[in-house]
Amino acid sequence: MRRVLHLIRHAESEFNVLSKGTLEGFCPSITQLDAGLTPTGLQQAMNLGRSIQNETINSYHPEHAMSPKNSNVVIVSPLSRSILTALNAFPADQYRYLVSAEISEQVENTTDLPLAKCGL
Repeated sequence: MRRVLHLIRHAESEFNVLSKGTLEGFCPSITQLDAGLTPTGLQQAMNLGRSIQNETINSYHPEHAMSPKNSNVVIVSPLSRSILTALNAFPADQYRYLVSAEISEQVENTTDLPLAKCGL
């Protein structure tokens, strides 16, 4: 059976906004752990969800078996920005989720420490 992997980057995070205009995204004044989504990022994630449900993506019509809408599993990093993007695009009651630290960004700054599930 043929399988398709659809890769989606997280929506705009608080760290993205705070680090704009800094060298390689480094912002020493950030003390917040695991940046969440900005209001713009939340809207981007919801828009992505609507697109997944209604639009042709990667040449796959929404009803095609290989469409993102018909995914078998959603794999996300443990970082809030990734989880919140995914949950707004792929509702948890409709998809199986796998949280995997192996696919997390490997950048050395304080925003890369994940929050506990109850903190989302």
